[in-house]
Amino acid sequence: MNSVMDKPDEARGPLFMLRKLLLLLTLATAILWGPFASADAIQDIWTGEKVDLPGTRETKPISVTDNAQTDAAIEARLQNIYSNIDELKSIQVQVNSGVVALSGELLTTAAQNEAVKLAAQVEGVVEVEDRTIRVKTISVRLRHALDNFIARTDQWVAYLPLLLVALIVMIGFWLLSRWVLRWDGFFQRFSKNAFIVDLLKQVTRALLIITGLFVALEILDATALLGSLLGAAGLLGLAVGFAIRDTVENYLASILLSVRQPFSPNDHIVLDSYEGKVIRLTSRATILMTFDGNHVRIPNAIVYKGIITNYTRNPERRFRFQVGVDTSVDLTAARSLAIKTTLQTEGVIASPAPACHVETLGDSNVVLTVYGWTDQQRFDFSKVRSAVIQNVKDAFDAADFEMPEPIYRLRVQGMAGGMIEDMAEHTGQSKTEHRVNAPVADIPASEAVTRQINHAIGVEKDTELDAKIQQEAAQETDLLNDNVAKE
Repeated sequence: MNSVMDKPDEARGPLFMLRKLLLLLTLATAILWGPFASADAIQDIWTGEKVDLPGTRETKPISVTDNAQTDAAIEARLQNIYSNIDELKSIQVQVNSGVVALSGELLTTAAQNEAVKLAAQVEGVVEVEDRTIRVKTISVRLRHALDNFIARTDQWVAYLPLLLVALIVMIGFWLLSRWVLRWDGFFQRFSKNAFIVDLLKQVTRALLIITGLFVALEILDATALLGSLLGAAGLLGLAVGFAIRDTVENYLASILLSVRQPFSPNDHIVLDSYEGKVIRLTSRATILMTFDGNHVRIPNAIVYKGIITNYTRNPERRFRFQVGVDTSVDLTAARSLAIKTTLQTEGVIASPAPACHVETLGDSNVVLTVYGWTDQQRFDFSKVRSAVIQNVKDAFDAADFEMPEPIYRLRVQGMAGGMIEDMAEHTGQSKTEHRVNAPVADIPASEAVTRQINHAIGVEKDTELDAKIQQEAAQETDLLNDNVAKE
């Protein structure tokens, strides 16, 4: 059989893999940055240094008096403070009219910011001028980097027991989430739909893993990092959502279709320009098998928003066809014969009753429309309609109800009447010469071929296509469930 867009459908789908990737990224970030995160720290992303938010510095009133003793007190106080901080011992302080000037060499920008911050907090300080410079001596900076590396290493070594405990807790919650997936009976209490049950399992598992991550961060005293990670994950999810909005739309449509279920497996439906029988509903597409044996994969977003005609939902289906009779035929007798013949045809049900209406009056005939009903669960719709057409045609022939062909009148100018009569006589002779009434030869056929011919002519329901659909449906998981209420 041919296939249209018949790529294999993944059992989980891209959203499942994306959710796992984001979860692993969040966990790895929490473990790596946990020892350096605290609840009261606002740090620069690149330098790791604390920064002040705009508008957070307090404005103090400026005194109208200028006191040298106050300047000396400020200078002494700041010099005493800086002398007790290792990174700020090299700072020299000068105060004039409340304006503090800081000079000296410092190793880091964080030390410069800290010195300015401390000076601004002293009472009586009007403004702080930072004249400090960064140390650029190679030996000093190398020694500082080595000291920092040793300090960080000691910090990691001291942190390892807590990190191990947090990792054990995280693994415990992860194992618990795996165990919860086995509670089929518990989740089936909320829904009989297999797709919804699986979605509830995945949501529960995600909540357990997030809870384990929160507990692990609490042990590491890095809960502030969780808010940052969730915010980053939200922004990333929004960006990814825009990038794969078609996939997300199809996934959401599959959830709604599995709940509403406007069709069931093996239903005969028409959606837009596609007609066929439903094989399965996946998390991305609805798969049909056309009556030519081809696969058609229609995105669920189109299915959900499209107009669906379901011929299987109601087993009783009406068929119609038109037949033309000569204008001289008794229309009442012709209509009665058509209704009687339709009722006597195998596969036609008596209720609703067949009907025959005069549709149009043509130039050379009268067009009748015959209506009848059949049960699609027991009979084949196309075969029943074909049998009724054949029987009505035979009945009209037996009753001498002519079904004339269109008659055209031609007016020929510039030709003598004798020539026209000769042409008409010649045309009649040609038609008589070419008409051959050859008898139908009996074609020998085996018993198997005879059974196939009888089955094709009869009105029994075909099961070959249904068997192929069942075979295809058994190969993959179907989101359609017979236990769920139908729309």
